Amino acid sequence: MSRIKHIRLIQKLKEQYEFINRSSEAFDQGHQSEALRIATNLRVIFHQTRNSESIINQLNLGKKQMLSSARGWGDHRD
Repeated sequence: MSRIKHIRLIQKLKEQYEFINRSSEAFDQGHQSEALRIATNLRVIFHQTRNSESIINQLNLGKKQMLSSARGWGDHRD
């Protein structure tokens, strides 16, 4: 991957993070519909199909371990 493409992808990842951060603040203030925006941004970052490549995979971060606050339920409660 070219350095320019790598820098652009990092910028796009930061942009998605900023969107999630702002929407999280609004959600915490009672705007529950922000959950849909958060989910959309997470999809842009993580969703991988044969037709579209996630930002994480484009940056070769798909195999990295990530911190999770899941409680082990294995369903929507996590």
